Amino acid sequence: MITQLMNDIEAGKVTTNSEMNQRLHDIHQNYYDYEWAWAYQLMLHFYKLKESDLDKNEVLVDIIKRWKQAVVGLDKMLYQDAQKEFSLSTKTGFGFDGNTSTAEADFAEVRGQFESNPFVTAVQDHIAKKSALGEKWIERLG
Repeated sequence: MITQLMNDIEAGKVTTNSEMNQRLHDIHQNYYDYEWAWAYQLMLHFYKLKESDLDKNEVLVDIIKRWKQAVVGLDKMLYQDAQKEFSLSTKTGFGFDGNTSTAEADFAEVRGQFESNPFVTAVQDHIAKKSALGEKWIERLG
C-alpha cells in the first residue's frame, strides 16, 4: 500500500495534502487486514503450503504447535536473561559497606525480588497466556 501511494504520488495521481492524508488514513484503517494478508502469505510460503492444505486440521495443529514452541521458547530465554540480572555477579556494586547479607539487602532494596519483578511477572504471564491460547486452538481443532 505504501509502495502504491508512492507510485501514485510520483505519477501525479496524488497531488494534494488532503489526498495524501486520506490515503494514509485508509492505510491506517486497514492496517490489520494488510497485516493478516501479509502474514498469511508468508505462512503459506514458509511452510510450503497451498490454501487447500489449511483445510486439514493436522496442518493447522502443527503450525500452532510450532508457533507456541517459538513464542514460549523466546519468553523462556527472556526469563533466563532476567535471572542473570539477579545473579551474584551483578550484585558486586551493592553493599560495599558491609558483608554479603548487606549486599543482598542493598540489592533487594534497589532492584527488588526476582519473583516479584514487574518484567519477570509480565514474562511469566505472557508464557501462561500464549500457552493457554495455543492449547485452546489445538483442542478446538483436535
